[in-house]
Amino acid sequence: MNYSIERSSEYQRIRAFLWEVDTRFFPQLSSRVDINAYSRKLAISGLNWFVISDGRDLAHAAMYANDLKWRQAFISSICVKEAHVRNGLGQALLIACVQHARSSGLTCIELDVSTANSSARRFYSLQGFVEAAELAGETLRMRLDL
Repeated sequence: MNYSIERSSEYQRIRAFLWEVDTRFFPQLSSRVDINAYSRKLAISGLNWFVISDGRDLAHAAMYANDLKWRQAFISSICVKEAHVRNGLGQALLIACVQHARSSGLTCIELDVSTANSSARRFYSLQGFVEAAELAGETLRMRLDL
């Protein structure tokens, strides 16, 4: 599959993608956040990458890299459309996040994942993330030191 990765902070694009993949999140994204408000926040304060093929968005990652005091980044979400899972798109987005964090002089990346989402936990572990803390609400904080 031929694809490219591009950065975009276009609110409408982020919002449309997140609504399209809402049920791919575990638990469902719209059950946890107002997707319209979340998309606006990502567009304003986050870094957003899209995987594109034939003019279509196949995957998206959002990361905050603005904690300069502690020099850490936080991946807010990574999601791949169902038809394109297990094609390396999630890994490509994660690599883009890691490269950006490293080039910005950050020392670690953290993310939260549901304790029940074993496939996501396995994916992040294979990329070098370790379990850092259990949070309230069956959420696990994972960390990658850079």
